[in-house]
Amino acid sequence: MASKRDIVEALLERESHQRDRARGIIAAAGTSQQPSIPPCQNPVWRERVVNWYFSVISAMNRQHQASASGNRVQIANPFNRISVHVTTALLDNHLLSLPPERSFRYRSDRSAYQLVATTSLLIGMRLTRQDLLDKSIV
Repeated sequence: MASKRDIVEALLERESHQRDRARGIIAAAGTSQQPSIPPCQNPVWRERVVNWYFSVISAMNRQHQASASGNRVQIANPFNRISVHVTTALLDNHLLSLPPERSFRYRSDRSAYQLVATTSLLIGMRLTRQDLLDKSIV
């Protein structure tokens, strides 16, 4: 099994590769050249979706607190702001991992973007809940 030092070094190497790649895209965008990798997200849609994530999580958190106030057993609350960050990371990583021809669909088709955003919200909340449950058991 790899040591912690090897794992950290591998993560740092990947991070530096991604940073260099992002700098190349930004530099190409500043010139007359087209960037080699097109942006995979519509910034207006992404902002709206993230705001929607926060409003959904806030509403579900209020509902969870109201129902939990009558219970004697405390259940981990999966509807917190952490789940929005997990969900947004899932959405971003999924869209950035797609090939350019497939990512074009999510930049131009609103319903496709909504579907992947809603799916990311569901998966993000479930991952956060499972993580909270695992931490409460340990």
